[in-house]
Amino acid sequence: STLMSPSYVHSPSCMPRSSTHSTHSKGEAIVQAALDRLEVGVHRDRGGLEMMEDEHSVVQRTSALALVGVYDGHCGREAAAYLRDHLLQSVEALLDEYSSKGADSYPLDSASSSTRDEVAARHALISGFGMCEDALSAARTTAGATAVVLMLQSGGRALNVAWCGDCRAVLSRGGAAVVLTTDHTCQNEHERMRVRRAGAEILGGRLCGYLEVTRSFGDGLPTEHPAAAANVAITSATADLDAALGTDLDVAVAPAGWSKMAGLVAQPEVISEALRANDEFVILASDGLWNVLSPAEAVKAARSELRSYDDASMAAERLVHLGTYA
Repeated sequence: STLMSPSYVHSPSCMPRSSTHSTHSKGEAIVQAALDRLEVGVHRDRGGLEMMEDEHSVVQRTSALALVGVYDGHCGREAAAYLRDHLLQSVEALLDEYSSKGADSYPLDSASSSTRDEVAARHALISGFGMCEDALSAARTTAGATAVVLMLQSGGRALNVAWCGDCRAVLSRGGAAVVLTTDHTCQNEHERMRVRRAGAEILGGRLCGYLEVTRSFGDGLPTEHPAAAANVAITSATADLDAALGTDLDVAVAPAGWSKMAGLVAQPEVISEALRANDEFVILASDGLWNVLSPAEAVKAARSELRSYDDASMAAERLVHLGTYA
Protein backbone atom coordinates (compact mmCIF):
# COMPACT_ATOMS: atom_id res chain seq x y z
CA SER A 1 0.00 0.00 0.00
CA THR A 2 1.09 3.57 -0.56
CA LEU A 3 1.47 6.19 2.14
CA MET A 4 -1.22 8.27 0.54
CA SER A 5 -3.87 7.17 -1.87
CA PRO A 6 -5.84 9.19 -4.36
CA SER A 7 -9.12 10.47 -2.91
CA TYR A 8 -12.20 10.89 -5.04
CA VAL A 9 -15.09 13.10 -4.01
CA HIS A 10 -18.38 12.99 -5.87
CA SER A 11 -20.62 15.98 -5.35
CA PRO A 12 -23.33 17.01 -5.21
CA SER A 13 -26.54 14.99 -5.38
CA CYS A 14 -29.90 16.49 -4.61
CA MET A 15 -33.55 15.60 -4.14
CA PRO A 16 -36.03 17.06 -6.63
CA ARG A 17 -38.52 19.42 -4.99
CA SER A 18 -41.55 17.40 -6.08
CA SER A 19 -42.64 14.74 -3.58
CA THR A 20 -45.51 13.24 -5.58
CA HIS A 21 -43.53 10.23 -6.86
CA SER A 22 -43.89 6.66 -5.64
CA THR A 23 -41.08 5.28 -3.43
CA HIS A 24 -39.41 3.65 -6.44
CA SER A 25 -39.66 6.70 -8.69
CA LYS A 26 -38.41 8.91 -5.86
CA GLY A 27 -35.28 6.79 -5.66
CA GLU A 28 -34.83 6.95 -9.42
CA ALA A 29 -35.27 10.74 -9.33
CA ILE A 30 -32.57 11.10 -6.67
CA VAL A 31 -30.13 8.99 -8.69
CA GLN A 32 -30.97 10.90 -11.88
CA ALA A 33 -30.39 14.22 -10.10
CA ALA A 34 -27.02 12.93 -8.89
CA LEU A 35 -26.06 11.91 -12.44
CA ASP A 36 -27.17 15.26 -13.85
CA ARG A 37 -24.98 17.20 -11.41
CA LEU A 38 -22.15 14.78 -10.80
CA GLU A 39 -18.70 16.26 -10.31
CA VAL A 40 -15.61 14.12 -9.83
CA GLY A 41 -12.54 15.50 -8.06
CA VAL A 42 -9.21 13.70 -8.08
CA HIS A 43 -5.97 14.28 -6.25
CA ARG A 44 -3.07 12.01 -5.35
CA ASP A 45 0.34 12.21 -3.77
CA ARG A 46 2.94 9.45 -3.57
CA GLY A 47 4.14 10.76 -0.22
CA GLY A 48 7.62 9.46 0.56
CA LEU A 49 7.49 6.53 -1.85
CA GLU A 50 9.74 6.32 -4.89
CA MET A 51 6.90 5.32 -7.19
CA MET A 52 3.16 6.03 -7.29
CA GLU A 53 1.47 2.64 -7.52
CA ASP A 54 -2.13 3.85 -7.19
CA GLU A 55 -4.38 4.53 -10.19
CA HIS A 56 -7.92 5.65 -10.93
CA SER A 57 -10.36 5.75 -13.82
CA VAL A 58 -13.64 7.49 -14.59
CA VAL A 59 -16.38 6.76 -17.12
CA GLN A 60 -19.15 9.33 -17.43
CA ARG A 61 -22.02 9.25 -19.88
CA THR A 62 -23.86 12.51 -19.34
CA SER A 63 -27.02 11.90 -17.29
CA ALA A 64 -26.90 8.16 -18.09
CA LEU A 65 -24.01 6.38 -16.39
CA ALA A 66 -21.13 7.12 -14.05
CA LEU A 67 -18.40 4.67 -13.09
CA VAL A 68 -15.44 5.59 -10.89
CA GLY A 69 -12.67 3.26 -9.75
CA VAL A 70 -9.74 3.54 -7.34
CA TYR A 71 -6.95 0.96 -7.50
CA ASP A 72 -4.32 0.58 -4.79
CA GLY A 73 -1.27 -1.12 -6.27
CA HIS A 74 1.42 -3.00 -4.38
CA CYS A 75 4.58 -4.87 -5.37
CA GLY A 76 4.62 -2.83 -8.58
CA ARG A 77 2.10 -0.77 -10.53
CA GLU A 78 1.30 -3.23 -13.34
CA ALA A 79 -1.91 -4.62 -11.83
CA ALA A 80 -3.30 -1.19 -10.90
CA ALA A 81 -2.41 0.16 -14.36
CA TYR A 82 -4.24 -2.75 -16.01
CA LEU A 83 -7.35 -2.06 -13.91
CA ARG A 84 -7.14 1.62 -14.80
CA ASP A 85 -7.27 0.76 -18.50
CA HIS A 86 -9.70 -2.16 -18.46
CA LEU A 87 -11.94 -2.61 -15.41
CA LEU A 88 -14.52 0.12 -15.95
CA GLN A 89 -14.50 -0.46 -19.70
CA SER A 90 -15.30 -4.14 -19.08
CA VAL A 91 -18.17 -3.27 -16.73
CA GLU A 92 -19.54 -0.72 -19.20
CA ALA A 93 -19.41 -3.23 -22.07
CA LEU A 94 -21.20 -5.85 -19.98
CA LEU A 95 -23.95 -3.34 -19.15
CA ASP A 96 -24.32 -2.55 -22.85
CA GLU A 97 -24.51 -6.27 -23.61
CA TYR A 98 -27.35 -6.61 -21.13
CA SER A 99 -29.19 -3.67 -22.66
CA SER A 100 -28.95 -5.20 -26.11
CA LYS A 101 -30.38 -8.52 -24.88
CA GLY A 102 -33.50 -6.98 -23.38
CA ALA A 103 -35.26 -7.14 -20.04
CA ASP A 104 -35.71 -10.93 -19.93
CA SER A 105 -31.94 -11.50 -19.72
CA TYR A 106 -32.03 -11.14 -15.93
CA PRO A 107 -35.33 -12.51 -14.57
CA LEU A 108 -36.24 -11.28 -11.11
CA ASP A 109 -37.21 -13.30 -8.07
CA SER A 110 -40.77 -12.41 -7.09
CA ALA A 111 -39.54 -11.63 -3.56
CA SER A 112 -36.77 -9.32 -4.77
CA SER A 113 -37.10 -5.56 -4.50
CA SER A 114 -34.33 -5.00 -7.07
CA THR A 115 -35.01 -3.65 -10.53
CA ARG A 116 -33.64 -5.43 -13.59
CA ASP A 117 -31.15 -2.60 -14.07
CA GLU A 118 -29.85 -3.14 -10.54
CA VAL A 119 -29.53 -6.90 -11.04
CA ALA A 120 -27.70 -6.28 -14.32
CA ALA A 121 -25.39 -3.81 -12.57
CA ARG A 122 -24.45 -6.44 -10.01
CA HIS A 123 -23.75 -9.03 -12.70
CA ALA A 124 -21.68 -6.54 -14.70
CA LEU A 125 -19.57 -5.55 -11.71
CA ILE A 126 -18.88 -9.13 -10.60
CA SER A 127 -18.14 -10.31 -14.15
CA GLY A 128 -15.95 -7.28 -14.87
CA PHE A 129 -13.80 -7.98 -11.82
CA GLY A 130 -13.55 -11.62 -12.88
CA MET A 131 -12.50 -10.78 -16.45
CA CYS A 132 -9.67 -8.55 -15.23
CA GLU A 133 -8.46 -11.11 -12.71
CA ASP A 134 -8.42 -13.77 -15.45
CA ALA A 135 -6.34 -11.49 -17.67
CA LEU A 136 -3.84 -10.70 -14.91
CA SER A 137 -3.61 -14.40 -14.05
CA ALA A 138 -2.97 -15.32 -17.69
CA ALA A 139 -0.22 -12.69 -17.77
CA ARG A 140 1.35 -14.18 -14.60
CA THR A 141 1.27 -10.79 -12.95
CA THR A 142 3.25 -10.68 -9.71
CA ALA A 143 2.13 -7.13 -8.87
CA GLY A 144 -1.16 -6.80 -7.01
CA ALA A 145 -3.94 -4.29 -6.51
CA THR A 146 -7.04 -3.80 -4.41
CA ALA A 147 -9.98 -1.88 -5.87
CA VAL A 148 -13.24 -0.09 -5.19
CA VAL A 149 -15.70 0.85 -7.95
CA LEU A 150 -18.75 3.09 -7.72
CA MET A 151 -21.63 2.97 -10.23
CA LEU A 152 -24.62 5.23 -10.78
CA GLN A 153 -26.95 4.49 -13.67
CA SER A 154 -30.05 6.13 -15.09
CA GLY A 155 -33.15 4.17 -14.10
CA GLY A 156 -31.51 2.87 -10.93
CA ARG A 157 -32.51 3.75 -7.39
CA ALA A 158 -29.22 3.10 -5.65
CA LEU A 159 -25.52 3.69 -5.52
CA ASN A 160 -23.78 0.43 -6.50
CA VAL A 161 -20.37 -0.26 -4.98
CA ALA A 162 -18.05 -3.22 -5.67
CA TRP A 163 -14.71 -3.77 -3.97
CA CYS A 164 -12.03 -6.26 -3.09
CA GLY A 165 -9.36 -5.53 -0.52
CA ASP A 166 -9.10 -2.54 1.81
CA CYS A 167 -10.07 0.37 -0.42
CA ARG A 168 -13.13 2.07 1.06
CA ALA A 169 -16.18 4.02 -0.04
CA VAL A 170 -17.62 6.46 2.49
CA LEU A 171 -20.87 8.37 1.91
CA SER A 172 -21.75 11.68 3.52
CA ARG A 173 -25.39 11.54 4.59
CA GLY A 174 -26.30 14.93 5.98
CA GLY A 175 -22.74 15.24 7.29
CA ALA A 176 -22.68 11.80 8.95
CA ALA A 177 -20.17 9.27 7.61
CA VAL A 178 -21.73 6.07 6.24
CA VAL A 179 -19.06 3.46 5.51
CA LEU A 180 -20.31 1.46 2.53
CA THR A 181 -17.52 -1.13 2.43
CA THR A 182 -15.84 -3.56 4.81
CA ASP A 183 -12.12 -4.21 4.63
CA HIS A 184 -11.08 -7.59 3.25
CA THR A 185 -8.15 -8.08 5.60
CA CYS A 186 -6.95 -10.66 8.11
CA GLN A 187 -8.60 -8.60 10.86
CA ASN A 188 -12.04 -9.30 9.35
CA GLU A 189 -13.54 -12.35 11.11
CA HIS A 190 -15.58 -13.45 8.08
CA GLU A 191 -12.49 -13.24 5.89
CA ARG A 192 -10.42 -15.20 8.40
CA MET A 193 -13.01 -17.96 8.33
CA ARG A 194 -13.13 -17.93 4.52
CA VAL A 195 -9.38 -18.17 3.98
CA ARG A 196 -9.00 -20.90 6.59
CA ARG A 197 -11.67 -22.93 4.82
CA ALA A 198 -9.55 -22.49 1.69
CA GLY A 199 -6.57 -24.04 3.49
CA ALA A 200 -4.67 -20.82 4.18
CA GLU A 201 -2.89 -19.84 7.37
CA ILE A 202 -2.79 -16.41 8.97
CA LEU A 203 0.65 -15.75 10.39
CA GLY A 204 1.51 -12.53 12.18
CA GLY A 205 -1.76 -10.95 11.04
CA ARG A 206 -0.98 -11.61 7.37
CA LEU A 207 -2.30 -14.11 4.86
CA CYS A 208 0.31 -16.90 4.66
CA GLY A 209 2.57 -14.46 6.51
CA TYR A 210 2.78 -12.12 3.49
CA LEU A 211 -0.32 -10.03 2.73
CA GLU A 212 -2.54 -8.00 5.06
CA VAL A 213 -5.41 -8.14 2.55
CA THR A 214 -7.34 -11.31 1.77
CA ARG A 215 -8.72 -10.19 -1.61
CA SER A 216 -6.75 -8.60 -4.42
CA PHE A 217 -6.09 -8.71 -8.14
CA GLY A 218 -2.88 -10.30 -9.39
CA ASP A 219 -0.32 -11.13 -6.70
CA GLY A 220 0.86 -14.19 -8.57
CA LEU A 221 3.72 -16.25 -7.21
CA PRO A 222 5.94 -18.96 -8.68
CA THR A 223 4.53 -22.32 -7.66
CA GLU A 224 7.73 -23.10 -5.75
CA HIS A 225 7.12 -20.10 -3.47
CA PRO A 226 6.11 -21.30 0.05
CA ALA A 227 2.96 -19.14 0.06
CA ALA A 228 1.81 -20.63 -3.25
CA ALA A 229 2.60 -24.24 -2.42
CA ALA A 230 -0.48 -24.75 -0.23
CA ASN A 231 -2.80 -23.47 -2.94
CA VAL A 232 -1.17 -25.68 -5.57
CA ALA A 233 -1.60 -28.72 -3.31
CA ILE A 234 -5.25 -27.88 -2.58
CA THR A 235 -6.04 -27.29 -6.26
CA SER A 236 -4.34 -30.54 -7.23
CA ALA A 237 -6.19 -32.51 -4.54
CA THR A 238 -9.52 -31.01 -5.61
CA ALA A 239 -8.83 -31.88 -9.24
CA ASP A 240 -7.91 -35.46 -8.26
CA LEU A 241 -11.15 -35.78 -6.28
CA ASP A 242 -13.07 -34.37 -9.21
CA ALA A 243 -11.59 -37.01 -11.53
CA ALA A 244 -12.15 -39.85 -9.06
CA LEU A 245 -15.81 -38.97 -8.47
CA GLY A 246 -16.55 -38.02 -12.05
CA THR A 247 -17.93 -34.68 -10.85
CA ASP A 248 -17.43 -31.18 -12.16
CA LEU A 249 -16.15 -29.20 -9.21
CA ASP A 250 -15.26 -25.54 -9.56
CA VAL A 251 -11.45 -25.60 -9.76
CA ALA A 252 -9.53 -22.48 -10.74
CA VAL A 253 -6.64 -23.48 -12.99
CA ALA A 254 -3.72 -21.06 -13.00
CA PRO A 255 -1.06 -20.93 -15.71
CA ALA A 256 1.69 -23.49 -15.30
CA GLY A 257 4.32 -22.32 -12.84
CA TRP A 258 2.08 -19.58 -11.41
CA SER A 259 -0.38 -19.47 -8.52
CA LYS A 260 -2.01 -17.14 -6.03
CA MET A 261 -1.54 -17.97 -2.40
CA ALA A 262 -4.28 -20.03 -0.78
CA GLY A 263 -7.37 -18.03 0.17
CA LEU A 264 -6.48 -14.97 -1.93
CA VAL A 265 -9.24 -14.09 -4.42
CA ALA A 266 -10.35 -11.09 -6.46
CA GLN A 267 -14.07 -11.82 -6.10
CA PRO A 268 -15.73 -8.54 -5.16
CA GLU A 269 -18.34 -7.80 -2.57
CA VAL A 270 -21.18 -5.77 -4.09
CA ILE A 271 -23.73 -3.60 -2.31
CA SER A 272 -26.53 -1.31 -3.43
CA GLU A 273 -27.18 1.66 -1.15
CA ALA A 274 -30.50 3.42 -1.75
CA LEU A 275 -29.80 7.13 -2.04
CA ARG A 276 -31.66 9.64 0.13
CA ALA A 277 -32.42 13.31 -0.25
CA ASN A 278 -29.67 14.36 2.18
CA ASP A 279 -26.86 12.31 0.58
CA GLU A 280 -24.10 14.73 -0.38
CA PHE A 281 -20.93 13.08 -1.69
CA VAL A 282 -18.87 9.90 -1.66
CA ILE A 283 -15.17 9.53 -0.89
CA LEU A 284 -13.33 6.64 -2.54
CA ALA A 285 -9.80 6.05 -1.34
CA SER A 286 -7.26 3.35 -0.59
CA ASP A 287 -5.96 2.55 2.87
CA GLY A 288 -3.38 5.33 2.71
CA LEU A 289 -6.12 7.80 3.62
CA TRP A 290 -8.02 5.61 6.07
CA ASN A 291 -4.88 4.73 8.04
CA VAL A 292 -4.64 8.42 8.95
CA LEU A 293 -8.19 9.80 8.92
CA SER A 294 -11.33 8.23 10.32
CA PRO A 295 -14.39 8.21 8.03
CA ALA A 296 -15.97 10.92 10.18
CA GLU A 297 -12.84 13.11 9.96
CA ALA A 298 -12.63 12.67 6.18
CA VAL A 299 -16.30 13.54 5.67
CA LYS A 300 -16.01 16.59 7.93
CA ALA A 301 -12.98 17.90 6.02
CA ALA A 302 -14.44 17.28 2.57
CA ARG A 303 -17.81 18.75 3.54
CA SER A 304 -16.18 21.91 4.89
CA GLU A 305 -14.18 22.33 1.69
CA LEU A 306 -17.21 21.74 -0.54
CA ARG A 307 -19.30 24.23 1.42
CA SER A 308 -16.56 26.84 1.19
CA TYR A 309 -15.56 26.42 -2.47
CA ASP A 310 -18.06 24.01 -4.11
CA ASP A 311 -15.15 22.32 -5.89
CA ALA A 312 -14.71 18.55 -5.69
CA SER A 313 -11.08 18.69 -6.85
CA MET A 314 -10.17 21.08 -4.04
CA ALA A 315 -11.94 18.82 -1.54
CA ALA A 316 -9.97 15.81 -2.79
CA GLU A 317 -6.72 17.78 -2.55
CA ARG A 318 -7.57 18.80 1.01
CA LEU A 319 -8.10 15.17 2.01
CA VAL A 320 -4.79 14.09 0.49
CA HIS A 321 -2.98 16.96 2.24
CA LEU A 322 -4.49 16.00 5.61
CA GLY A 323 -3.68 12.34 5.06
CA THR A 324 -0.12 12.99 3.97
CA TYR A 325 1.07 15.93 6.01
CA ALA A 326 -1.20 16.08 9.07
